[in-house]
Amino acid sequence: MARASSQERVLEMLKDNQLISTQDVESAGIDRSVLTRMAAGKKLVRVHHGLYAKAETAEGYTFPAVDGITQMAALAVTPPLSEMLDRKRVVCLETAACLHHLTNKQIGTLYLAVPHGARIHRKAENTRAVQWTNKKMFEVGVEQMEINGHCFLITNKERTVIDLLRYSERSVFGDPILAREVLQKAVDSGISADDIMEVAQELGWEDRIRPYLFGAYRQEW
Repeated sequence: MARASSQERVLEMLKDNQLISTQDVESAGIDRSVLTRMAAGKKLVRVHHGLYAKAETAEGYTFPAVDGITQMAALAVTPPLSEMLDRKRVVCLETAACLHHLTNKQIGTLYLAVPHGARIHRKAENTRAVQWTNKKMFEVGVEQMEINGHCFLITNKERTVIDLLRYSERSVFGDPILAREVLQKAVDSGISADDIMEVAQELGWEDRIRPYLFGAYRQEW
């Protein structure tokens, strides 16, 4: 039986997955240049740096139009972002809101929390560093998420609501309209005001968050 060519192996790998990355093919012992050649031959479409889909799957789509989960998968597998995620950086703000289905906004930027003073690799496209000042911020309201086999840390729903509200006040990352949308979706989806306040209290932010919750939930603490 003839040995499958590199391109046939790539197509076989795509039978069970909509996307394939340069990291995936190199792990299988295939040179990444195969993906470039297949894209040039219209067998694959490059949807983002280091990420490809079968032409029929990606037809009619450009990267910004792909749904939020797929976009996050693309960002998560793209070096050097995959390396940063492995180093326990935390996905946060609007990226976390998209992945928790708390907004209809598409992911355009990966917001990644890093320790104060740390920087993101200059080649990390579409990524913004959010500097957190103490260890507790990396522990409270933070959970693990997995997409396409890639695990990373992300703020949970309650913490995501809190962060967007507090950043909306005066930060360069602030977006009051998005913060209000996310808070309303939290209310509509049954996220408990008590759970949000519990996270806020652990971080010492309850006085800043209480007015927002009272307005949305009509509940006092």
